[in-house]
Amino acid sequence: MHTKAQKLKVPTPQPWPIPFFAHRGGAANRKKENTLAAFEKALETGSPGIELDVHLYKGNLKVTHYMRIAIRKGTPVLEEVLDLIEKKCMELNRNRPIINIDLKSKGTGEHAASIIRKYVTKKKWKYTDFIVTAFTKRNNARKRVGLNELKKIRKINKKIPIGIIGIRNKLEPHLKYMHEIKACSLHTKWKKNKFTSGFVNNAHSYGITVYPWNVNTIEQIKDAFSKGADGVITGYISVAKKVCSTKNN
Repeated sequence: MHTKAQKLKVPTPQPWPIPFFAHRGGAANRKKENTLAAFEKALETGSPGIELDVHLYKGNLKVTHYMRIAIRKGTPVLEEVLDLIEKKCMELNRNRPIINIDLKSKGTGEHAASIIRKYVTKKKWKYTDFIVTAFTKRNNARKRVGLNELKKIRKINKKIPIGIIGIRNKLEPHLKYMHEIKACSLHTKWKKNKFTSGFVNNAHSYGITVYPWNVNTIEQIKDAFSKGADGVITGYISVAKKVCSTKNN
């Protein structure tokens, strides 16, 4: 581990990185994102990672980016999605993708930790099949809801990989929180001419992996990789696969 990482006490990166996560299941269509159909398609197209959002509603982690959808009947719960992934991977004879669970509201941390532990202890998943992320910025109530939920996870279980989501392509504002919760990954918003190799190299010197999101075109994905990104978070699986296949040849 790098000297900076030792000083910060940030864990070494996950035993992967992977080239991309399918953002909200890889459904660029807002009406289809975070749905069972989107996740099934992501599995069929060979996505190495799947990102999804969760809200806590009536004791269940509902898979959606919006609370107004969480309250709707028929919105899948996290266990439904994980069971679908397990079943589909067995049918396709493929390894499970890495599941990025993005916490969106208060109370999600404890529930996510419990579900992950259940799938590890009872269904033979691995902790490294998951990474849990959340924003650390303040919400309207001036509370860092996402950070507090990640703190709960770290207190409950030290084995669950944790990442921080940011919107600024600067490492320093995040280091305090990454140290506090032992985060190993930074998922930051890609911005043209703002996402730089200097930023990525600085993160790598601390042992932190970097995954930019909002990366959806060939040009954007190529730019992210040219700056040293470990992978990208994209709503366009086919585009990401095309870039990655070219990159590896």
